[in-house]
Amino acid sequence: MAVFDANVLVALIVDLPWSKNARHSVTAHPVRMAPSLVAAEVGNAVWQNVRSGSLSPELARTGCHYAISIVALEPIRNLVETALQ
Repeated sequence: MAVFDANVLVALIVDLPWSKNARHSVTAHPVRMAPSLVAAEVGNAVWQNVRSGSLSPELARTGCHYAISIVALEPIRNLVETALQ
């Protein structure tokens, strides 16, 4: 099991210097979790890329749905210990 933050999930949607590592990390862990707040964080980061013109609204929508769907969203307090490990 792995706990992912928004930076990893955004890198699946937006071409970033760590996108290749993010894709590898996601595929290497079949059980993926994220704090529930990550949905808002991913949405905000992707929206910023739409506003700057570097990402189309359609790709942003599809990418957000995909990124959020590959993790089990959990309350933050349930993941603190796992994330620290």
